[in-house]
Amino acid sequence: LPGAVLYGYFSGHAERNLALPNFTRTLDRAASRQAWVAMPYVRVGKEDHGLTFYPPTRYRRWPWAEHSALINLAQETADEFVRRGLSPSAYKATRQLILDFADDARSRGVKFVVLLLYVSQDDLGIREFLSEHQIAYLDLTDLGFPGPGKIIEGDGHPNASMHEIWGRKIAAYLSATMGVATKTTQSVTESR
Repeated sequence: LPGAVLYGYFSGHAERNLALPNFTRTLDRAASRQAWVAMPYVRVGKEDHGLTFYPPTRYRRWPWAEHSALINLAQETADEFVRRGLSPSAYKATRQLILDFADDARSRGVKFVVLLLYVSQDDLGIREFLSEHQIAYLDLTDLGFPGPGKIIEGDGHPNASMHEIWGRKIAAYLSATMGVATKTTQSVTESR
């Protein structure tokens, strides 16, 4: 078993975890020929009774939507209704996933740590949520992501420089809290 499970938290994952149409449509347009645009997703059960898991799916364009502005507009309008209906449960679903991950790790005697990579203004309660449920977290939101020089141009994901910055902070945290020595912590220590 691993010594720790790390979960990189980004507020935008809430849309991904529900496979909201605005998210899956963006994936479809960005990489329509790539297999990875099909993704699993969850829904919050009725009366908050857990999560229901669904197999990978991809955005389904309506017939002729790419040839007709009217059909495309109708699909985007329908997508917006779906998004509005599901959005209130987006953070709830992601937080339930985190609780499930934490419970699973604890049941196996493995440390679970949430890495706060980016937290949006409408998600500021995540820190209190993690503290309330006694889930360890490392707040990395002050390191400038996303921002100039920290993302892959035209992609939005963190670049190698950002990964290195995060990696050093994470390695130092693991070393301090768990006594875990990694190549990164060893090289940081050696370079001092």
